[in-house]
Amino acid sequence: MEIKDSAFYSIKETAKIVNKPTRTLQRIAKKNNYRIIDGRYLFTGVQIKKILIKTSNVTPTSRQTSNNAPPPTSNEILQIISDIDNDSYLLLVLNAIKEDKHLEEFTPAEYEEFKDRLKEANFLENRIAEYKKEIARMEDYVKDYRNNIDYLKKSLDKRADETEILLKSLHQRNFIEAKEKGFDK
Repeated sequence: MEIKDSAFYSIKETAKIVNKPTRTLQRIAKKNNYRIIDGRYLFTGVQIKKILIKTSNVTPTSRQTSNNAPPPTSNEILQIISDIDNDSYLLLVLNAIKEDKHLEEFTPAEYEEFKDRLKEANFLENRIAEYKKEIARMEDYVKDYRNNIDYLKKSLDKRADETEILLKSLHQRNFIEAKEKGFDK
């Protein structure tokens, strides 16, 4: 039976696929917070494949039947491995498979485009860092200008106060002089 990643399967269907009791599957679903629809757990194809891999170390049947070929035997696998001439690459691939990492295959044109994108990303990352430095420098300038504005404002306020005192003083002096000369009547 082919398992589709995005399809939903009931517990009974899943039990048939993974050969586990429904109660065990209910516990797995509850433990992993799987989706409940209409009061029952539903498994996705991806979740079923994970259960198959965890419980039986068997690759899911959809992978085996995707090319309609029987799975290779151990001797065939060993023959293919021995035919590969690049030991460091083979070790890299086998370790990636062991660690469940994804390997991607690129055409030469896609690989060149990928390298260009990486270069562009690195360039843009450096530009962003430069802009952040420039922004920090500009923020310092703005802070300095604000401090200068505050200083000048306080200075002008003091000058205005001094001018007001001088004007009052002149006004009082004029008043006193006018009184002395008798112009106040």
